[in-house]
Formats: sequence, structure tokens, C-alpha cells
Amino acid sequence: LTVEPTGENQFYTAQMLGEIAQSGAFDDSVTQQQVRSMAIAGYRASLDFFPHSVSYLADGVTFFSVDLLAYQGAVALGSPMRGYALVQNPDGGQAAVIRTTDYVAPDGGR
Repeated sequence: LTVEPTGENQFYTAQMLGEIAQSGAFDDSVTQQQVRSMAIAGYRASLDFFPHSVSYLADGVTFFSVDLLAYQGAVALGSPMRGYALVQNPDGGQAAVIRTTDYVAPDGGR
């Protein structure tokens, strides 16, 4: 990530961990709760450390924000996502995720 700091890798890792937690396809050395917690931590790290990251479609040009997907993924796994809020676009456009004032990322939001 030092060459191109992006939350895209963090997001997709969290997404896979979430799928593993839900499927039960993990080793006996960990619990479902541990895998679920790792997935939620990954989604949160994507938002905390790589806000406004994007991912690209196969054409390499079309992109989309991973913030909304990270937020939704964590909420689907049961996290209240304290420190973030989902804001609906009043014009019917795509919702956005914003950081609220009651939470500060470990690195101060940098």
C-alpha cells in the first residue's frame, strides 16, 4: 500500500472474511465470532484509514466508492458502525457515508 494507498484491498479482504464468517468455512482454531470481528475491523479500517477509496470495474475506467459498501457490509454483520452515519441523498441519488464527531480514528483521521 505504500506505492498506492487505497482502501480497495482492505475492503475486499473484509468482504471475503465476512463471507467466510457467514458460510462457516473456517478452521476449528477460530470461532465464527472471531472471523466476523476481523471482517468488521477490516470494513472499519477501510473507512478510517482510506476514506473515499474507489474500486474499478473490469474496463479499468468505471469506478465506484467502497465507503458505502464497507459501511453496509459491517452493518450486515451486526456492527452499529459507531462514528459513521449513512446519509440519504434528498434528490434520490446514491447515499453517502460520513464520519460523525463522536468517533476519531486511531490515527486522528489522517
